[in-house]
Amino acid sequence: MNADEAGAQPYFSSDDETHGVLGLTTLHEPSPPDSAGADIIFIHELGGGSRKTWSYSVDQYHYWPQAWLANDPDLADMRIHSFGYKSDWVDRQQSILNIRGFAESLIGQLKNNPRIRRRNTRIIFVCHSMGGCVAKKAYIIARQDPTCKDLANRVHSIFFFLGTPHRGSDLAAILKALP
Repeated sequence: MNADEAGAQPYFSSDDETHGVLGLTTLHEPSPPDSAGADIIFIHELGGGSRKTWSYSVDQYHYWPQAWLANDPDLADMRIHSFGYKSDWVDRQQSILNIRGFAESLIGQLKNNPRIRRRNTRIIFVCHSMGGCVAKKAYIIARQDPTCKDLANRVHSIFFFLGTPHRGSDLAAILKALP
């Protein structure tokens, strides 16, 4: 069944509402908030977005990290977040940030988030494509920085979805050649 048959609209828009917000956004907070057993952080791919990557359509119900996981009884005590960064191909030509910059931004937001900073919860990254590279780089940077050692020690798992280019990609040269 395609998006039209399901009565939903596929993603073709590039506005912020469709892609999602930049930075770390909490999608679900357990009740009470201090009862979180882990922080699950979704990180999107190149060309995706903090919402777009994890949704079938613009319908809020199809944004599964928020609509489905938050309502799963087995995950009721998990705090769920998304992390967005500028990953559009056209925008990347104008941006000075790279994977390291995105990773440092992620670390900074994790360190400055009061709910994450004050708790000793496990951190689980769920990543798609370049999001896996961002999570890995954040973990490496955190392990090397004495001020982030506690944060790095809390990283429990990094799950990769489809096509994380662990060793780079030949496509990078093609993308650089685009006007």
